[in-house]
Amino acid sequence: MSSFDDLTAIRYARGVADGQIISCEKIRLAAERFLRELAESEKDSFPYRFDPEKYMRVVDFSQKLLRPTKGRYSHLMLTDWQHFADANLYGWVRKADGYRRFSEGMVLIGRGNGKSTWETGNALYAASKDDEPGAEVYMLANTRDQISHMYDETRHMIDQSPILSRHFRTTRRAIYYDSSYSMIQHLVSDASVLDGLNAHLAIFD
Repeated sequence: MSSFDDLTAIRYARGVADGQIISCEKIRLAAERFLRELAESEKDSFPYRFDPEKYMRVVDFSQKLLRPTKGRYSHLMLTDWQHFADANLYGWVRKADGYRRFSEGMVLIGRGNGKSTWETGNALYAASKDDEPGAEVYMLANTRDQISHMYDETRHMIDQSPILSRHFRTTRRAIYYDSSYSMIQHLVSDASVLDGLNAHLAIFD
């Protein structure tokens, strides 16, 4: 476990578990579970292991290629809780085959905490760098105004990045990553839209 000490996600989990970082009970329990399973992963009987490179690929992608659309920032810097969320979603893999442990995750975020920016980074990563040819990424919201905001945020992130703008193609209907025949669609999350959805990643705003 000492090799993980310098990881932001680990420091955050320990700070929450120790009470040094103020959090609600559910986040504290999540941090305690994460640290407990990190220790258990050293046992042969535990079927999963934590791969820091898997989680840092997502972080590095967002921080190197994205720039916030609001404020004067040269690049995006993920907060500690965003590190922790990505570590849980992407860092855990099965020992048997190296495939990701979790296929679903729920992250509840209050207003004004960088939700749209974090979601955009995950959507762009899933479409381009997650080794999934033909990935279908859906970003869903309850209203057209919300989904328009998410679409504009994603498009602006692409436009601001010389690298992303060379590889992603934006249209009114969707955003395409042609190299792997992948796409990102922004949809209103009503029942008719969700029926039969075949998503590599679905993000609900």
